[in-house]
Amino acid sequence: MSATSKARFQQNRRHSSSTSSATPPSVHSQFGSMFHSCQESASLYNEFVRRNIDCFEQKRRAEYVRCHHMAAQQHLSSPPIGSLPRQNIPSKVRLTMEVQNSDFCSLHNGREAWAVNDSLSDIIKDTDCMLQFANQQDESSEEVGLFNQVTIIGELSNVDLAMNRIRALCPITIATPLKNLKDDIECKDLAELIRQWQKCDDLREFSRVQFSLLYPPNPFSSMNNTDMNNPSLVFRASRKDSKMLAAACEAMTKLLFKERPLFFAYLKIPVSQRRMMVGSPEGVLISAISTQTNATIHFPSSEKSTFMNYYLSGTALSVVHAVRAIQDISPVHIEFEAENNHLVSALLQTSEDHRELDQFDIERAVIIQLRKSVYEGGFRLELEEMRHSLTLMTSEENIQNLYKVRQQLLIEPCWKHDRLQKNSKSGPKYLEYLKVLVMESSVRAYIGQGNKVISVCRCRNQRLLQQQAQQKQDIIINNGGGIADKNNNNGGGKMKRQHDTVDELMPLP
Repeated sequence: MSATSKARFQQNRRHSSSTSSATPPSVHSQFGSMFHSCQESASLYNEFVRRNIDCFEQKRRAEYVRCHHMAAQQHLSSPPIGSLPRQNIPSKVRLTMEVQNSDFCSLHNGREAWAVNDSLSDIIKDTDCMLQFANQQDESSEEVGLFNQVTIIGELSNVDLAMNRIRALCPITIATPLKNLKDDIECKDLAELIRQWQKCDDLREFSRVQFSLLYPPNPFSSMNNTDMNNPSLVFRASRKDSKMLAAACEAMTKLLFKERPLFFAYLKIPVSQRRMMVGSPEGVLISAISTQTNATIHFPSSEKSTFMNYYLSGTALSVVHAVRAIQDISPVHIEFEAENNHLVSALLQTSEDHRELDQFDIERAVIIQLRKSVYEGGFRLELEEMRHSLTLMTSEENIQNLYKVRQQLLIEPCWKHDRLQKNSKSGPKYLEYLKVLVMESSVRAYIGQGNKVISVCRCRNQRLLQQQAQQKQDIIINNGGGIADKNNNNGGGKMKRQHDTVDELMPLP
């Protein structure tokens, strides 16, 4: 089994056979073994789940037809169906995060210098989660923007831990062209020089930073139009060691170059995420990141462009900070299934006509989608509850607000046992820009759904909901729930709420 693309499906050490057993233990019963649950096997696993659901649905339908046929033979007015077995809805959640697909192979491999802090196999073992990586062989992955996706399946508290550890493990890669070298240094001798410096005091403290030479053509050489033929010196370290990475670049600058060089980074981001990366008004978020980090960022000029390449340049420290900032604003999704009676009263559904709802928590910058769950099946008996699939989306740095919104959508018994990590960060840096995007999404939904929008806020009191909706519906419709204030020095969009007292799940007429 290849070590370059592994993720765990099943492992069990307790029941593995002893070494003296005549029959060798199976691969999946050995401690540390992993089932290939990415690339083609991710598709196989998803197909297995789908077929399992379909088979259960066929069983229910066959039983329903049998009861109807029996009632017809006995001339009964209604079939004697009290209940039919229903498939259990999964208690696990699916979290999807963005990781550069060019890093998939090295993440699986875990043999490079920067990957000594952690590994995917340790994350899988410690969290008991399944990891699925986007299929790079799928020709449609670029068209639908799925090529960077990593899906984590497990209990919410474990999924949150796995996401944080994967992000800390993800490498940050920056490079600098090998020009203006010191007179006594030649490119052909550089690899041997670096190996010697790593053994000496010059670079010994940077043991978790990987140095390598990359010859053109490569993404970094294309950023130097005047020096397309020069090789590049590439630095790589995990996000957790980003300070060490910047320090290593500074040390190498003193050893190699006559003058301080520019450093570059390259990211490939789906076209569908451009608006979330760039911000609204056009370019306001990416400009704010550039200003705060002192890095120059080149991004696709139009939403209609098929370009997916983002180029960053500046000092080593500024480029590292800019890459981290773009990782922080990357989208993250959580999907989970829920019975109708698991939802708070303001969300309870009584009609099949209003099953698909898009909701917007502008204050917490979270978008919610409510859809019919595949676990409900093609038909439902009179006494059977509806089942829903809920998807929550926000930026990665805003994940704690997403968890709070999830708690407000579900009754307390569904989330009181969650043990989420305390976030030591002061809070999301770019939340105000994200609020603008969520507000614009709610306005577009309002225009497109025949003047019917649901805005999600924080309270659960149904009477207060109705009173506030009745009193303020005209103002909210006219203003779309908020306005964008452009008083930021960087041109940033700052959300100014007009109705901060609205604390309810509000269906707007």
